[in-house]
Amino acid sequence: MKKKILFILIFILFLFNLNSKILVKIGPFAGLYANSDSKLKEIYNGQELFSGGEGGIIFYKGLGVFLRAGYIRFTSITEPLEDVTKLSLIPVDLSVRYYFELGSISPFIGIGYRFLSFKEEAKLGENEFVLDEKANSVIAEGGLELYLSKRFSIQLSLSYCKTPVSPTGVEVDLGGINALVTFFVKI
Repeated sequence: MKKKILFILIFILFLFNLNSKILVKIGPFAGLYANSDSKLKEIYNGQELFSGGEGGIIFYKGLGVFLRAGYIRFTSITEPLEDVTKLSLIPVDLSVRYYFELGSISPFIGIGYRFLSFKEEAKLGENEFVLDEKANSVIAEGGLELYLSKRFSIQLSLSYCKTPVSPTGVEVDLGGINALVTFFVKI
């Protein structure tokens, strides 16, 4: 894993030399995480607000590398005993995107890799259970960036990943669709 990260960093530094017009942008995002797994929907409803931060480097004619990290928390109260169950997801996405530069609007497509840390805490009667795991998956994304000025832009994006996990022997998919709005500041 350390070798992969080192290779990616060396590759990015190499790409810095290809173009003197490197664009760096960072910003917060907010949106909706929609999971389609029927088992999760039964417990957690399947939808929750999602927020975090994102940054990226566009280094060659619309081609760039982006890093996004967020936090999602689901809470459920089960009937009839009113037991509380909480699921926390921390997705970290590393992706490559291509922006089709069309003036003040730039559609984009991308593909990447999601590192997902998840923790489920359940209190069933007097017993408490904690499950803390990690998973990885491929992520596909696309969207539209609207330039407000030379320094500021708003990005509307959709991403999808399938992240099957089975820490208790029952497989569930922690992936799904993310619909996000990001406010970027160009540095």
